[in-house]
Amino acid sequence: MNTKVHKDFHGALSCAFQFLEERYGKKDLQKFLERVGENCYLNLINEVKSNGLLALEEYWRRIFTLEEGIFEVERNNDSLTLKVKRCPAITHLKEVGYPIYKDFCIQTRIVNNIIARETNLICSVESNQEEACCIQKFWRAK
Repeated sequence: MNTKVHKDFHGALSCAFQFLEERYGKKDLQKFLERVGENCYLNLINEVKSNGLLALEEYWRRIFTLEEGIFEVERNNDSLTLKVKRCPAITHLKEVGYPIYKDFCIQTRIVNNIIARETNLICSVESNQEEACCIQKFWRAK
């Protein structure tokens, strides 16, 4: 398995978000990200349906380790929390001087909402783009 990560991908996304908003508006950017969430994350959605929050935990651990993020994951039977202390995407964009879309974290909020909707979970995202950190949570409705 090739584990080389091309973090410049995040720069392309940032520019794409800016372009889509300027050209088509924020609603179309949101629609685009919804389609990404529904299609590109379908395998993850199916894994969460089959294996519950453990599947999402394993995904987060794999991605954030591969991208060299600083993070903590906490899971119990009914909830999963990801504390990103250093977002690898935003950190990379800052380090290389790429422009950062004003709401770069919109992708996380929209994709997480798609995953939650499709797996009968509830989610929240508290992000601080300037500090390159966030807290993402998923939990089962009581």
